[in-house]
Amino acid sequence: MHRILGTFIGIGLVWLMLLFNPDKITMIITITVLQFIIEFLVVRNYGLAVIFITPLTILLAETASDAHHNVEILMQARLIDTIIGSLLGLAAGFFLHHQRIINNLEKNIRFSYFQFKKLKK
Repeated sequence: MHRILGTFIGIGLVWLMLLFNPDKITMIITITVLQFIIEFLVVRNYGLAVIFITPLTILLAETASDAHHNVEILMQARLIDTIIGSLLGLAAGFFLHHQRIINNLEKNIRFSYFQFKKLKK
């Protein structure tokens, strides 16, 4: 949840930054400041750091090439990718930490293994 909310807030932050149409040197300074903030925050509060990770990735994509990308598409793709990835992580975490599912899976794998071993003989 922190990742999705942080990404959403970060998209708003980068939208505000790009609203002013900054020049290249301003974007470079902004990227440097964002990197410093991220390094400081990521060990303390990842959810808060994501607010600054999102603008950093979008600004890096924007300044890396001479061609201007449609930033709205970049922001939308970033948010959708983050939501999908977070939901997949939530599902995987549920299955990995749900003991009954793990026990049933282990039982089925052992049963299949022994059935395969019998067929091989």
